[in-house]
Amino acid sequence: MNIKDRVFSVVPRENSGPMASNRFDFQKNWAITKILELHAKPEDYLVSFEYHDDIIVFDSSSDPKKISFYQVKTKTEKAAHWTVNALIKRESGKNGPLNSFIGKLYDNIIKHKGDVLSLTFVTNSRIKGKLSNDISCVDISGFCCNQLCDKDLNTIIDALKAEHSLSDLGDFKDLMFFKLGELDINHHDQLAKAQLADFIDAKFPGAKYQIVPLYKSIFDEVRKKSNVEEVIVDFETLKRKKSISRDDFDKYLQVVTKNSSIESTMASIEGRLNAEQVSVGFIRTFKRYAKIFEVERMNHANRMLKTVIDESNLIVKASTCDEATLWATLDCLYAEVKRTIAAASFIEDDYLRTILLFHFYEQ
Repeated sequence: MNIKDRVFSVVPRENSGPMASNRFDFQKNWAITKILELHAKPEDYLVSFEYHDDIIVFDSSSDPKKISFYQVKTKTEKAAHWTVNALIKRESGKNGPLNSFIGKLYDNIIKHKGDVLSLTFVTNSRIKGKLSNDISCVDISGFCCNQLCDKDLNTIIDALKAEHSLSDLGDFKDLMFFKLGELDINHHDQLAKAQLADFIDAKFPGAKYQIVPLYKSIFDEVRKKSNVEEVIVDFETLKRKKSISRDDFDKYLQVVTKNSSIESTMASIEGRLNAEQVSVGFIRTFKRYAKIFEVERMNHANRMLKTVIDESNLIVKASTCDEATLWATLDCLYAEVKRTIAAASFIEDDYLRTILLFHFYEQ
């Protein structure tokens, strides 16, 4: 049995994750920064939301061998820090004590055994503790559990042994990490937006784009996938409905290269329409819809519009429409799309024509 099958042989710990996720935009913004970190490297990945843990990362979207598990938690009190005891504290539940924060992470080792690459507790705050070299945990942004001083390390290990009724935790201390001071509880959206802008500027130097709608489209996609509550029965469904892969993120970024040239494309289309003496009214409408299209083509959350954009693009690529004028070719494409795509009937006629003109010129 491979990892894609094993991960579904284990029932997820709880089904209330998506509801909690609705209240924590911090978690979604941290997920975006994690995706940016992964995407900057050449290796494949798959980031899944609210499945077995807050966020899990497979080391491949097609043939994964290892999984990294992340608990993303916040402290709202100003200057508040986590204590070791808070991380191992077990609250009371209806059927007995609940798992502690670290206990939930360790549960992944029990359930997924050798498939676990790492366990990470992510927080906007810091931890009151000490490393074996006497450095305070409050003064650093991250560390591995095996770096803790004996007192704090033994406190965690003894608590986990009692929590899970075990005599040995295996290599837990080498797999457990803490990432501290991640983002800021009051400005996490601005920080995630800034990291996204820095990433795009480095990847597409000189590209013209609008960061706000691009960030919003990615955030909405993370939110949508986080909030899927249906039972996931196989890896492909998890990948499609609750995850973002390298290929997915590449598609989100494609709009940057398209939008960077949208003004020149719009000018070319306008010039051709003027040459063919198309009505001034349509040209004015086209220019207005072109600006709307520049923003809305980034909105992956609007599934109906996304379907029309993607499917009409395929039709334009495969179409045999090749009339004497651009306007006549547009009429041919318009009729084909209206006949083929049911959702196209919900798009304003001139907006649909504008979309088709961009598809035609961007081939």
